[in-house]
Amino acid sequence: MEYLHKRRYSRIASLTSYWGLLGYFCASPLLYPVADTNPILIIAVKVLPLLAFAPGLMRENRRTLAWLCFVLLIYFTFNVAMWQPQNWASMVLIVSLFISAMMHIRWHNRALNGPPAKRQRQ
Repeated sequence: MEYLHKRRYSRIASLTSYWGLLGYFCASPLLYPVADTNPILIIAVKVLPLLAFAPGLMRENRRTLAWLCFVLLIYFTFNVAMWQPQNWASMVLIVSLFISAMMHIRWHNRALNGPPAKRQRQ
């Protein structure tokens, strides 16, 4: 499969995971309320950092995707540290977004520059 096709599929997967994660973060405080907290505040804390990456994600900016992956590591670490049984959906979405974004960066670079040259042994 050519890198252009792989790049297109990874872009679709990353956009789907991104919007799915935002939707889940908006719905989870309403589905699983936390006592004595405002759900709007929880939604804002979870969603606003990710919304900063939306323009770059739509423009297919590779640097934005790389920074998004760094931020996703924070979300992943938080989910692992504060594990609850209802967090499995967010874990799946975070991992799929991380992998698809990383592969999109790789295949985008390969589509532009070609495959890496093989090193010769001396």
